[in-house]
Amino acid sequence: MEKNSGTSVLSRSLVIVFFSMIVLMTVFEVVKQIIVPSVTLWESHIITIFFTSIVAVILVYLPLRSSLTEQGEIRTLYGQLRDTEKNLRTVEARYRSYVESAEESIYTIDQDLRYLLINPKYNARRGSEDRSLLGRLYAEFHTAAETSRFTALASTVFQLGQSVEDESEHNGRYYHRKFSPVRDPASGSIVAVTVISSDVTDLRKTEVRLTDINKKLTLMNTITRHDILNSVAGLLGCVDMAGETTDAGGKCRDLLKDIRAAGLAIREQVLFTREYQEIGMHSPQWQDLADVIRNSARRFETSPVLIVISVQDVVIMADPLLGKVFYNLIDNAIRHGEKIKQIRFSCRISAGGLAILCEDDGSGVAAEEKERIFDLGVGKNTGYGLYLIREILAITGITIRETGVPGSGARFEIFVPEGLYRAPEI
Repeated sequence: MEKNSGTSVLSRSLVIVFFSMIVLMTVFEVVKQIIVPSVTLWESHIITIFFTSIVAVILVYLPLRSSLTEQGEIRTLYGQLRDTEKNLRTVEARYRSYVESAEESIYTIDQDLRYLLINPKYNARRGSEDRSLLGRLYAEFHTAAETSRFTALASTVFQLGQSVEDESEHNGRYYHRKFSPVRDPASGSIVAVTVISSDVTDLRKTEVRLTDINKKLTLMNTITRHDILNSVAGLLGCVDMAGETTDAGGKCRDLLKDIRAAGLAIREQVLFTREYQEIGMHSPQWQDLADVIRNSARRFETSPVLIVISVQDVVIMADPLLGKVFYNLIDNAIRHGEKIKQIRFSCRISAGGLAILCEDDGSGVAAEEKERIFDLGVGKNTGYGLYLIREILAITGITIRETGVPGSGARFEIFVPEGLYRAPEI
């Protein structure tokens, strides 16, 4: 049909050119006779030949120039097409090499969940060496439950245009799958979804083994601590009775005091291991800061020190042991503040996060001790309190430092990064 149409156009063009030339030459001859009536025959022929040659050159030059220009453009486009094709082949070879040699299962499905691409690893996991799945539906080879879950994940990718991940189980094996959109380069629309599936069965088994081991260690530690604490309690009881009944004089009583002090130290160490073991055992959670501080402060209701809580509507993400942080801060201030009369808790928005302040009017912390007080074993009592505070806060990336003026009271500043707190304008 297109060939006949092109021939018809060419025929009409030639007819138009033919009659146009007849008209043009007739007009030329008439004009020539009018302008130069005395011209001889051979001179007339020469003029006609010259004019006809010019017209022929013009008629040939114009389409020829256009044709040459088009040919040049075609050659340029052809070169670009050839380079593009070469690049595409290179990219395809790399992509295919990656897909074919990858240790993960890689396959692509369309909106009907029909297989468009499958790599050998996927076939190997299914116990097949051919590509008979190509063009087949996902539902043909999976259970209704598996298909339903797969459909929901793929639909999410098609609708949102974002990658999603999940973990699935098939025939006793566990797989981590990542669903990624495949876009049409021209329109940008999502035309397919590529799934990369990694076998994480061994990792899951290792996690289960580690969990079991951790449970056994926790149980052993709990039993051991219980037995040691009972023994220490008995030891301290015997020391107390011996102190009341001995007639050996002051030297014996001094030895009994030393034994009692050693027993108390053992008990504190065992209690520390119990508290330290609990850090990070449970997932961090959002906690109301004022409630946590108030609950910790209730344990000091008999103390003459006034505890002021100027915190409201602040929630932070922290380890469930957050209450021990504020308990230890209050306990530390009362124990070492000497002339302390008041402890005040407050908050303020700081650069990049939230600052929680614990300030007292006690003796403060010496400049050379500001960093050392958070080290394990440093302190006038057990040396565990501030160390535990720092470890508990560090679970969620919260930090603590002492910024008070020596002699004017201690000032502990807890810094909560952005994203780990919710608070009104402070």
